[in-house]
Amino acid sequence: MQEKIKIFSSNRGHLSRFVWDIMLLVGFLLLGSLSANAVQREMFFDTYTQADGLPNNHVQYIFQDRHGWMWVGTSQGVSRYDGYEFTNFLSSLNDSTSLKGSLIRIIFEDRKGNLYFGTENGALNRFNRDTETFEKPYDTHPYFSGEVSVNDICEDNDGNLWVATHNDILIIEPSGIIKKLTDLNNDQSNNGWANYVRELSFDNTGRLWAGTNSGLYIIDPITKEVESFGLPFSVDMTDEIWEVFSDRDGFIWVGTYLNGLYLIDPVTLKTKKVELEPAVDRSETVRAVSMDSFGQFWIGTRGGLYLYKKELGVVGFYRSDERSNGSLVNNSILDIYHDNNGETWIGTRGGLNLLGKSKQVFRNFSAEPSNNRYLNSSIVYAFWEDDDGKLWVGTEDGGVNIYNPKTG
Repeated sequence: MQEKIKIFSSNRGHLSRFVWDIMLLVGFLLLGSLSANAVQREMFFDTYTQADGLPNNHVQYIFQDRHGWMWVGTSQGVSRYDGYEFTNFLSSLNDSTSLKGSLIRIIFEDRKGNLYFGTENGALNRFNRDTETFEKPYDTHPYFSGEVSVNDICEDNDGNLWVATHNDILIIEPSGIIKKLTDLNNDQSNNGWANYVRELSFDNTGRLWAGTNSGLYIIDPITKEVESFGLPFSVDMTDEIWEVFSDRDGFIWVGTYLNGLYLIDPVTLKTKKVELEPAVDRSETVRAVSMDSFGQFWIGTRGGLYLYKKELGVVGFYRSDERSNGSLVNNSILDIYHDNNGETWIGTRGGLNLLGKSKQVFRNFSAEPSNNRYLNSSIVYAFWEDDDGKLWVGTEDGGVNIYNPKTG
């Protein structure tokens, strides 16, 4: 079942050449005056919700396939976005070719170009691009019988798919043979391993890291041996792992449900607690870590979004602000994705945010006379930058406002 919903995409709108030039001039004046950290603290997010065509506001997963389509997995189906409209693919009990399972946990494309959707209680769906329908290639296999939840998928160098499910890891060979990790592992001493497996990530050495409801594990993909990796949790903390991310330098980032974020050197296995400041309510729950093309890390928590650099620590922090239509739509971050154009997509519990590069030279300074972080008049006629980098703004009825980019 699919439906198309056309929307107006704000980042595709057309402005007159004159207005566009004026906005660019203002934007570049502001950008040239700001320090690096200040630029990172001021960002404008587009927002898409059910009102714009999404099937649900809980955006669980975001992915761009090899054809450039953006896929947005929600709690009630998946949307394909082409920059102008959403095409929704929903689950329907009366249609065997529709999506099985509504809540999208993972969207994955293998080296052959097969596009898979793992769902909660709906196992594995494979998308047929020719018919725009969903196939269930493994539904008849005993390992996929019943209400199986597929939470994550990784592919190794041999083309094997490692599939994280609600009670184990399944290995799908290129020939179609399916094996269960616990059946292959002769060492059954890892109590609690056959548990809810949420996250999978290969490191640079080829080892597979698995985040589960009972802690973190390292798997040798050749011998199938499983080793528990202890994190320095407090005694009263849950062992739930909600994110495992391997960065370009080979380091492993581990987000937890109640104990924050950890950084692991896969060579020495030394572990470091990543301090996120400001430590706001629910920021100890880390659900998403992503690295952009500049080497900056985007960290999504239940309390907001952090921008982090290894050498500096936190360099930006973003939260929802009802006063600003350019802020995050919700503080609870579920997923972060950087597309081929370098733009950043953020899935939240309140909808989808897009951080478009072309928009980041603009920040809206509205009028609020009692607050010196805003203008005292909304009608602006003239700009001048002084030798100290301050921007002088001439208004109609508020005189001259002088903007200090260092303090905001």
